[in-house]
Amino acid sequence: MLRSIVNQQYRPIEHLLIDGGSDDETVAIILSMQKRYPHIRLVVEQDKGLYDAMNKGIDLSVGTWLYFIGGDDELIDDRVLSDLYERGYFSQKKVFYGNVLIKGNSAWAKDKTIYDGPFDLKKLLTKNICHQAMFYPRQIIREIGYFNRKYHVTADWDFNLRCFAHQDFLYVDKTIALFNSGGASSTKEEELMGKDFVINVFGYFGINPADPSFFDSSSPFNHLMERYVNRSIAETADEITMKLHPESELNGTIPEQRALILRLATRIKDLNELLIKKEIAFSEIKEGEKKKETIINEQQHILTEKDRVIHDQQDNLLKNGVVIEELQRFLTEKERVIYDQQENLVRNATVIEEQKKLNNQLEIHYETLDAEFKRVSQEMKTNIESLQQQVQVLQQTVASNEARILTILHSMTWKTGKFLLFPAQFILRKFRKK
Repeated sequence: MLRSIVNQQYRPIEHLLIDGGSDDETVAIILSMQKRYPHIRLVVEQDKGLYDAMNKGIDLSVGTWLYFIGGDDELIDDRVLSDLYERGYFSQKKVFYGNVLIKGNSAWAKDKTIYDGPFDLKKLLTKNICHQAMFYPRQIIREIGYFNRKYHVTADWDFNLRCFAHQDFLYVDKTIALFNSGGASSTKEEELMGKDFVINVFGYFGINPADPSFFDSSSPFNHLMERYVNRSIAETADEITMKLHPESELNGTIPEQRALILRLATRIKDLNELLIKKEIAFSEIKEGEKKKETIINEQQHILTEKDRVIHDQQDNLLKNGVVIEELQRFLTEKERVIYDQQENLVRNATVIEEQKKLNNQLEIHYETLDAEFKRVSQEMKTNIESLQQQVQVLQQTVASNEARILTILHSMTWKTGKFLLFPAQFILRKFRKK
């Protein structure tokens, strides 16, 4: 156990060892390890059992979380505490628990099995969670108290029931410790706890035994109610017998009377069960009436909702009527616009037709003008060619006349001398100008 704790990677640990006066070498071993691991604290004094020692540990500790482990048990590995810390379980304020690996056989678990998964209330009422798998926040002690030393080997079960009545537990799907089943807590449930169990549970969870709903098969307290009734019958029969014949304890002369009382008590039990069934039936009838009333209210609500929907639909119809009138006015205006557009189209078609006719006339006139232009152009071309020919003839005539005149003048110059040259040139220029 010591090694599994001092080797933990999670270091903020306060390790208290409560020794009730062991006669082996336990104290010497702890003292030698205490020199190497100063977080170990040893308390050696007589105690009144396991849970008295655990209560002492609670009072002496100063940490915010409490964990209890026996001398023969050990943590499963050196990372179990650091894993829980990293996953945030030490930052919340609820009791949480995981599993233990069983070492050795016991009446409630086999060797090398994992004990025992998640617990709900129904499961916790039939068996306990190993305290070697549980972590308790310190404030839970202030709220529900210490372990009850009255129960020498099952006080942890009683403590867990009180805790569960106070708050829900958190389950961690992780193996926390190796549990050695040879310890005191692995023996059969002690008789005293068995006698007080039902009454304790009723008190912790505020159960009224007269409430028939707890007899229902769906109730986690159903089997406890049966135990409570059977125990009450036996105790009542013993009480009546002792009051009628207190000497019966000595001479044993009235077993038949006690048997009769037991039969009467059983008959009373049957009548009580019948009464309970009637009460349950009456409760079911009342519940049915409540359901009917609820259904009626729901139907009334539905009818009211339907009325509201109808009213809304009527309002919508009125609004739709106004919208339809607006649409009709819009359509009438649209039809007028379309009529005007049709008239404009007709007028435009007439204009287009007139334009087509005019274009045809213009085209005919253009063709006529084009033909006339071509004719006139041809005539002008012909006239120009004729004129050009006449000009050529005139030019030839002029050139011929010039030559003749020059010849005449040349001959006259030679005859008269230079006196006539100037006049001859003058005459020639005059002639050319003409």
